[in-house]
Amino acid sequence: MTRCIIIPSVLVFLACAKEGFPPGGPEDKAPPRVIRTVPERGATQVDQKTDVQIWFSENVKSGAARDAVFITPNPGGKVRIKWSSKRLKIHFPDTLQSDRTYVITVGTSIRDYRNNAMEESFVLAFSTGDSLDQGKITGRVFVDENASGIGIWAYPIKRPYDPDPRVQEPDYIVQCNEKGGFTFYHMAVQTYRLFAVQDRLADRLYRPVEDGIGLTYQDIDLMKIPGHHGGPVFFRMTREDTLAPRLVRATALHSNLVSIQFNEPVVSADSVRFKIRSDTSEAGRPLNIQEFFQDSELKQWIHLITESQPDKKQFWIHVEGIRDETGHAIDTAYSSVEFVSTGQPDTIAPDLVSTSPGNRARNISVNPEIEITFSEAMDSTSWTDYITLTDTAGVRIPIDLKSGAHAKWILTPRHIMKSVTIYRLNVDSVMADLSGNTIKDTSIQFVTLNVDTLSEISGMIMDPDSAEKGDIYFYLQETETSLKSYQISIKQPGFYQFEDIFPGLYTLWAFRDRDNNGRYSHGQSYPYEPAERFFVFPDTIKARSRWTNTGNDFSLPKN
Repeated sequence: MTRCIIIPSVLVFLACAKEGFPPGGPEDKAPPRVIRTVPERGATQVDQKTDVQIWFSENVKSGAARDAVFITPNPGGKVRIKWSSKRLKIHFPDTLQSDRTYVITVGTSIRDYRNNAMEESFVLAFSTGDSLDQGKITGRVFVDENASGIGIWAYPIKRPYDPDPRVQEPDYIVQCNEKGGFTFYHMAVQTYRLFAVQDRLADRLYRPVEDGIGLTYQDIDLMKIPGHHGGPVFFRMTREDTLAPRLVRATALHSNLVSIQFNEPVVSADSVRFKIRSDTSEAGRPLNIQEFFQDSELKQWIHLITESQPDKKQFWIHVEGIRDETGHAIDTAYSSVEFVSTGQPDTIAPDLVSTSPGNRARNISVNPEIEITFSEAMDSTSWTDYITLTDTAGVRIPIDLKSGAHAKWILTPRHIMKSVTIYRLNVDSVMADLSGNTIKDTSIQFVTLNVDTLSEISGMIMDPDSAEKGDIYFYLQETETSLKSYQISIKQPGFYQFEDIFPGLYTLWAFRDRDNNGRYSHGQSYPYEPAERFFVFPDTIKARSRWTNTGNDFSLPKN
């Protein structure tokens, strides 16, 4: 009887135990970490025939081991990497050099079987000599997304040769953390050139166009820096365009217009020349070009207004002096194309494609630039009779044509407009394109903002390099929605101020426009051209209504 009572009791206990402690336990969210190494970190007089061993806190995926382990200086030969449970073993094919500091970095792409990645790179430094090298470089890569996996490559400068990351593996590699931060430890004290690279093939060679890259504004000479600690070094990523632009097609849209297309956006300058002839020789019948203009939206298109074309005749168009946005001149092997002319006149009415501000837009500046874009080039003569700006009482607001080149027009009110007021912009149906086709009557309305809600952000910017010239550009970006952004520029270092800023939290960065092209230049990897100097304000800046946030002072890095 007793035995019959005991057995069910045990079963009840086991059932309760199973219910109270489900299998598997809590989800593993802990990242793997290094818990032991041979040799130890900082060890000296290490045997030149040693194998390196690294133990992790848990089992990690071995598939990406070779791509995640970086050895500097490059030991040469074929390094063998083997996994055994939680242990990573590195065998060198040759004897290590004497009196040399070696640094082994385990990158953040190492993951456990729950796909948790290492939080930051692990660095093991040891020396076959009596001491460790003490060079150090810190910095950050600025990207919009997670920066983990971006590698920072360092090359010792050996004059007169420049390092070429396309064909040379770097001597030193570290990987960024999620926020883009990185640190090189135990570097030999010499001069280095740094690149930030998104090495998609993980072959430790830079492949233009395919890989992203970031350049610094100068080389880092640790010999000239107190304590041999360089930085912070900043990078902005880009994709290098190494190809020359090509002319790919030409189309006669009507008897007075030929549109040509390039394989990428180009820069239309005064040096550009176009020739249209009935054959490729100078003796061919010319078709005179009266003017040309770049498409306001699609920068790879240029439109040429010609004399009246004959119908269905073959012509060749040749382009000279065109460059892409990186500065590459047109490929001369692809600078000519043929097209068939048309004698058909333009009978299509133009459209108003877009406006900024848009219809029913709110919170518009009281001193705006009003941008209107048409479907084609418009006749700008007597435009004041066709485009009007009025307030709610019907009072006409004087406006100036800041830029009225062809299809995209920019208008500015001559005076500051009223706060919280409805305005109407009207484009009259009398307005016509270059062929006399009129547009349909179109109007939009918008409401100006309440100036009492606005703020200001100001500060001082210094530049320790007094010899460098070029305007300084500032960019302010709202952090929560990224919908609000502002840009200003000043001619010289000194006081800067953003006015009429909506309340919110903002990030701020600035650069000095060394080449005077009005945009940040990322430089060139080879032949080497340094990036323009820039600085990112370390903290977010808060803008509050009717209050000026002052004292946001900073300095550009020194060349």
